[in-house]
Amino acid sequence: QMARFVARVLGPLAGDDEVTRRAAETVAVYLAENRSRGRAAARLYVHANSVNYRVRQAEQISGREIDSDPFDLQ
Repeated sequence: QMARFVARVLGPLAGDDEVTRRAAETVAVYLAENRSRGRAAARLYVHANSVNYRVRQAEQISGREIDSDPFDLQ
């Protein structure tokens, strides 16, 4: 059931390639930091622009806006 839930909610964002894993990790931290790109960047030791880029990548990969329904993803 958990695997089906993950597949349904994350869809392609659950992929195992490096770009997808990095984007998914960034989204997880971004959401844990209450959608603060600055705090997410500090936790990930990257620039805030990198967080912006990765969140956009995650949106392209998943086909959905991260900020529109963050609770399922979180």
